[in-house]
Amino acid sequence: MTCYDKYLNEVNFPKNDMIFVGEGIYGSVYRHEANSTSCVKFIRNDRGRLNKDLFAALSSINSDYLYKLLNFYYKSKSYDSNLIGYEMKYYEPTKENILYLPIDYILNNFNELLKLGDILAKNQIEFFDIHNGNFICTDDKIVLIDADEYMLHNDWSDQIYDMVKYNNCYEMRFLMYQLLDSAIDEYLDDDDNPNLINNRNQLRMLFTMVKSYNSDDIVKVLKPHNRTIDFLTNKI
Repeated sequence: MTCYDKYLNEVNFPKNDMIFVGEGIYGSVYRHEANSTSCVKFIRNDRGRLNKDLFAALSSINSDYLYKLLNFYYKSKSYDSNLIGYEMKYYEPTKENILYLPIDYILNNFNELLKLGDILAKNQIEFFDIHNGNFICTDDKIVLIDADEYMLHNDWSDQIYDMVKYNNCYEMRFLMYQLLDSAIDEYLDDDDNPNLINNRNQLRMLFTMVKSYNSDDIVKVLKPHNRTIDFLTNKI
């Protein structure tokens, strides 16, 4: 595949020789080699939100919890042509079940993701459709990836900032709930413990019903427990 990078230099990607990582609705991800420090997402369903200005705004944000964009690629030698992919840092997923990780892993990452929601809002960036495929849990951090559902606002005001910050922080809360709920689906059976169903519902309400800009409400409930699994099974 021939395309052009952010400097409009010609680049050739031998997709057949690259290592497949995964795919989603909007495209597929490949690494050049097994030990590559970066990966490339080839877009097959661009909804028109991806553009040079959005990538420039994302690249300017220095956060360990937002993926590092390294390059983006155009179909032809013009910034007005369609984006067909982008290159980002590769993040190695943890092999641990996050329910069994120390509770501070959840609380610290959640707090940093809420801060990131505000940082994105201050850069006029709003994001939607946060789901399990849009983040990577490493051994110490939860990192947001994929700009497919991010939007850069051109018109801006204090009122729009407040709206975007509210939405971004809610999405972060919902992201954390989905992360934990998926782990429960994958690793646990509700019938294994009579407390699990009730505590699972409480976890959902904690993260999705309270639309706060900070993590105080979550910390108050989860901090007494060593791990999330201990909260779910009423173990302190």
